[in-house]
Amino acid sequence: VPVALGREARDGYPTLGWRDRWSPPVATLALLAGLVAVVVLAVFGLGAAQGTDQASGPFSRAAHHPVDLAPTDAIARFITTTTGRRPQQLTVLSADPTLLVTRPFYGFLALKARYAHPRAQLGQRIGVLRAATACPDAACALRRLTRTPFGPIDAIVLRRTPFGLAIQTERDDLPEPTPITITFAPRLLTGPAWVRRDVGPYAVFARRPPA
Repeated sequence: VPVALGREARDGYPTLGWRDRWSPPVATLALLAGLVAVVVLAVFGLGAAQGTDQASGPFSRAAHHPVDLAPTDAIARFITTTTGRRPQQLTVLSADPTLLVTRPFYGFLALKARYAHPRAQLGQRIGVLRAATACPDAACALRRLTRTPFGPIDAIVLRRTPFGLAIQTERDDLPEPTPITITFAPRLLTGPAWVRRDVGPYAVFARRPPA
């Protein structure tokens, strides 16, 4: 519309400038407003339809992996029931990251080495766990896990593997973090201090409250 009116101005017809104080008739303004409204609604409708298809279409549904929270809920209930304490009162060594994301437990290890606070001393924490796995018996492992510079570990969630009970962690290196696997022999987490329950792929250990 402005281009057409500009051409008319060059041919000697009135323009839309303030110099000649000319303005289009009310009917023209109403027509323009109607056209603009139709265009805006059409663009909005088309964009909404396309966005909905992209967000909830078959390809999006195929790419989405729903999270099953039932095992994590069972792990959390077992730990809190056995220890008699709330999540925010407990330090947990967990191979199930969902447990630490959905519950306010204190994680003994950071979920990602790159995001760990320097004062978390991740390397020293890994050293505590390696010392526990090197113990000759369950009593030694219990001492290593409950008398740490960072306080006692109240519960342990490990993945069951053919080689033992494992947890994946990492050390912050350049250019990429170094993956580390720590594996416990099942015999190291036996005795009266621990209560065990298997939930899904995990072996869960919770320390009984002191008598």
